This record gives sequence, C-alpha cells and structure tokens, in this order.
Amino acid sequence: MQELLELVTSTPVPLQLLIAFGIALALATVIVMVLFSVLRASARKTQSFTLEAFSKRGRTSVFWLLVMLLTYWLWSLVGASLPEGADSFFLPGALHLPRTLLYIFGGVFLVQVTRVAGDTIRYRYNADDFNNLRERKILTQLQYIQRIASIIIFVVVVAFIFLQFDGMKKLGTGILSTAG
Repeated sequence: MQELLELVTSTPVPLQLLIAFGIALALATVIVMVLFSVLRASARKTQSFTLEAFSKRGRTSVFWLLVMLLTYWLWSLVGASLPEGADSFFLPGALHLPRTLLYIFGGVFLVQVTRVAGDTIRYRYNADDFNNLRERKILTQLQYIQRIASIIIFVVVVAFIFLQFDGMKKLGTGILSTAG
C-alpha cells in the first residue's frame, strides 16, 4: 500500500487530480448503489411513497453531488500534499471546477427534493374525484410554489458561483442581497 501511495505522489499533479477524480467516481458509485438499494427496500417495506419517489428522482443528483464533494475534498488533499515551491500554479484555479460543479449539483439536488415533495403532495391530493375544486386549487398552488423555489435555488447557486471569483464577488453579493 505504501508503494502505491509513493507511486501516486511521484506522478505529475494533473495525473494525481485525474486519479483522485477516478477514486471519487468509484466511491460515489458504491455509496449510491448501497444507499439507494436500502432506500428502495425500505420504501417497499414501509410502503412510503416519498421514499419511493426520492429513490426514483434523486439517484442521479445525489451521485453527482457526492462525486463533486469527494473530488473537491481529494483535490484539496492533493494540493495540501504538495511540497512548498512545487509547480502547482494551476491548482487553485483547478479547485474552482469541482466547487462550481458542487454548487450546480447541489442546486439540482434541491430542485429534485422540491419535486419529490410535490409528487408526495400530488399523491395525497387526488384530482380525479368528481368534486375536485379544492384539490385542483392545491395542485395549482403547488406548481407555483415549485417554480418559485426552483428560481430561488437557481439565483442562489449563480450567486455562489460568482462569489468564488475575485472579480465577480460584488456581482454575487448583489445577486444574493436582491434575492433576499
């Protein structure tokens, strides 16, 4: 194991980043496969519509969110393991990529959570009844709430992305202050 770590640390930094990304992909795949098989089994056992809807809608967004989280963490470890004065002029800029994608996939995950909540409410309020005015009213309000939540999530994600870059911090701060 020690020889493998020495081999990885002796490779060029871009190759170390690719290896770290591959490790993040493999770990996220295993975690998501185990997590969502447990979620699906517990949804069947408890007959929970919400768990079933989340296991259907949330798998991809959780996978990519986890991949970017692990990638950012592993790339930070690669940057911390470099000796002082090492030629890593591109590493701080490279860390913006997984952080930006982490924000994007975090936003996608939150939108999926709002959709799961919407599916659960739609399941509870069936609009197929004869006297369904109340149910249709609730479902229409739900559509507006989901759209507003998606727009708010989008604005906050864009502001967080802008806050990463020195030249765009004022714009990101302005977007966040007007979104509030």
